[in-house]
Amino acid sequence: MVVTVSTNASSGDVATISEESASVSELTPRSRESLERLARDGNIVIVRVDDELAGWGVREPLGRGVFELGMTYVRPTFRATDAFRRLAAEMVSATDEYLVATYKPELVDFLVREHGFRRSGLVEFVWRSRGSFITKRLDRASCTAVRDHASTGRALYVIRDAR
Repeated sequence: MVVTVSTNASSGDVATISEESASVSELTPRSRESLERLARDGNIVIVRVDDELAGWGVREPLGRGVFELGMTYVRPTFRATDAFRRLAAEMVSATDEYLVATYKPELVDFLVREHGFRRSGLVEFVWRSRGSFITKRLDRASCTAVRDHASTGRALYVIRDAR
C-alpha cells in the first residue's frame, strides 16, 4: 500500500471533492469555483492510497499567513490506513498560523498532541481572522451546515500559532 500526499489537485479531484462534499453531512460544502481557486493556489491537500483518491483537506486563507483548515475528510474505506495522519501533517507543514473549528473532540486532542495546536475560543478566532471566520459562514449553504453541525454538539476551536 502506497500513500502519497500532494497539493496538486487535478480538475477531476476538484470535481470529486465538490460532489462528495455536498453529500457528506460532516462537511461544509464549498462552491466548485472556490475549490478550483483553492486548488490553483495549492491550498487543497489530497491523499492517495495506491493512486486512488482517499481523502482531502482545504487550507482556506483568512488573512496574511492565517489559514483555516477545513473539509478534512478521509473516505471510510481508507480510514484504517495512515492516510489521515499523513494528510494532517501536510496541511500544517508550513510555518503559517492555522485555525480549526470542529465538533469532534478526538480531532482537537489529536491536533493538540501531534501538531502543537492549543485550545481556543470563538472570540480569538474572530480576532485572529479579522472577522473573516464569521463572514464566510453567512452564505446559505454555510449557515445550513453550521446549524446541522451544531445540532450534534458544541463547536470546539484550536489554533497553531505561526512558527
